[in-house]
Amino acid sequence: MFAEDEDNRIVVEAQQANYTQNFERFYYYHQVATVETIKSSRDDSFPKTVYTLVFFTDRHSPALGKNILVHDAEMKYLVDGKVIKGIFPYKHRLFFIFVKDPEGDTLIPKACQEWIKAIHETLHESVCLDDFDKPEILTLFKRIEKDRDCC
Repeated sequence: MFAEDEDNRIVVEAQQANYTQNFERFYYYHQVATVETIKSSRDDSFPKTVYTLVFFTDRHSPALGKNILVHDAEMKYLVDGKVIKGIFPYKHRLFFIFVKDPEGDTLIPKACQEWIKAIHETLHESVCLDDFDKPEILTLFKRIEKDRDCC
């Protein structure tokens, strides 16, 4: 799935990963998507931010109890790891999202946990709407139900 917000100069690409696919593969996809935003060798600055979301639906996070892992491009000083501001104006980010155990990560914000649970439940084709509070999720489920009824 691909979405672009021209006004805010953001590109979001979402992919589903199976168990056999490795992290490096999606890192390369993310790098390619980032480079593809550059228009020419004369204008080689990044014109927008790229977010890549990779959803692992059938495996647990390699960091037990942490369902959202992020890789981003930040310039840091070698000695203390402090981020140097202003070098990369667009913060490209690669998200690895693990939906197999939605309640396994109790530290992420409730909104993130609710989205992970929604994705998890749709994979099992059984959703209890009473389990969700976010209006965006409820609207999405109603839209899916409406689309399913018309076919």
